[in-house]
Amino acid sequence: MVEENQPGEDVSVGFRNVNDILEKIGISNLRILFISGTTASLWIVSSLLVFLPVFVDDKVYCGQVGNYSCNPRLANSVSLKDRFNPPEFERHWFDQSFYIGSILGTSFVSYLADIYGRKFIGVPSFTLIGIFGLLMRFSPNYHILCFLRFAQGILFAAAGEVIYVLASESVPHSNHPVLALVFNLFWALGCCLLSVMSLIWVNWDELIFYSSLPVTLLPILLWFVIPESLAYLFEKKKGPEIEKWLSKVNKVVDEKKRIEYNVRECIDTFHHPIDGEFGECDNGNRFLKFIRFYKNHPKFIFYNAGTCYVWSAGFLLYLAMTMNSTSLSGNPYWNFILASLVELPPSLAAPILLKRYGRKIPMIWSTSIVAVMSFALIFINESQYVLYITVYMTTKGVMAFNYICLFVYFSEIYPTEVRNTSLGLNNAIGNCGGLLSPMFSEWSKKDPKTVFILYVFISASCAIVVKFLPETSDPSLLQKQTYEDRRHLEQNSSS
Repeated sequence: MVEENQPGEDVSVGFRNVNDILEKIGISNLRILFISGTTASLWIVSSLLVFLPVFVDDKVYCGQVGNYSCNPRLANSVSLKDRFNPPEFERHWFDQSFYIGSILGTSFVSYLADIYGRKFIGVPSFTLIGIFGLLMRFSPNYHILCFLRFAQGILFAAAGEVIYVLASESVPHSNHPVLALVFNLFWALGCCLLSVMSLIWVNWDELIFYSSLPVTLLPILLWFVIPESLAYLFEKKKGPEIEKWLSKVNKVVDEKKRIEYNVRECIDTFHHPIDGEFGECDNGNRFLKFIRFYKNHPKFIFYNAGTCYVWSAGFLLYLAMTMNSTSLSGNPYWNFILASLVELPPSLAAPILLKRYGRKIPMIWSTSIVAVMSFALIFINESQYVLYITVYMTTKGVMAFNYICLFVYFSEIYPTEVRNTSLGLNNAIGNCGGLLSPMFSEWSKKDPKTVFILYVFISASCAIVVKFLPETSDPSLLQKQTYEDRRHLEQNSSS
């Protein structure tokens, strides 16, 4: 291991970018596995937050209104509707205020993570979200409750996305599908946990309070063990912290598997103004780097418009079908757990398919399959319980696969210097889908066939949009295009 250049030293480690270092380390390194697992654990509490309204907005029934056979204590349970009795037009405010907050706050919080660090912004955001949740139990009226939910939304979407970016920038590019699998498994575990918690705590205030405790406490514990992402440290030229990060990686392997590196040389290489991974990070005011990047690379405006649409549409369908699962025939708790467990098979298949077929083709397949399955649901009556629930849950599982593709694929489209801000914009626009999901969920209870017709068109349009996005399975190709853009700009400015 080599630390800093000494006078007269000629050390050439041959790393062209951060991913070269991460590929050399490999995902099997215990330190990399630790980072992946600890960051992914925060998605357990993420799913608790997102789907909380499913069990607190209104009374939960066991298949039919007035049926409490699956949990007799539901007969005396108190929901938000029972406690505050909001007007009909305010009925979904608790859920929608969360997504309004996400729309307004996501891009800004993500931008802060590009400036001040993934860990510094992402991890404390979760604790603040948990504190807002604890305060909800003592809300004197519905409007204050919705305001606290709104405050959670401002921080939440960015916090979840920033944590994933932190992990993805600390894991080899070739293993991003595996990372997304781990995150999705923890997400599904959180959904199952929420179903169990709602079975125990049937009143709105109890469920909100006890589900907010892990959201508050877990990030505090993880703050002391999660490191900053390696890509961010190189972008900001934090030599001592890079040395510490890499030395911990070398400590958990035998001497033969330790990587040799030169921090100073790597920083210089990665920050080369033309061919460097962070070639545009050092020019001008950092506050304007996002706008400057899109000005210099206008094709990314098209990419961002496409990813925003697909993210919004995918989020809408995923949330609406998950939320509606408790209203299907049968036990609502088991239905919700089943809706979570059906995500496991496609999640396990995702790393294999994404590695073998790239990013675009599996995503086009998944969105097309959702369109076909939604078309089939138009002609199946809910009275055909086994057939209906099988097709419904299969569709939900394919949507989960699509969500894995979305996180892996879209995070790889954008360079490190604008990744969080670009994904933050995707997340902000995507939350428009979250904002509409309660209405679609209610609509599907009254007129499911019309809703599934819309799902067909939405899914098919996503497949078409993805067709025009770039492939990212080979990061060097997209990076090469960016380098060529920089050279073209240099030539224009010098002529």
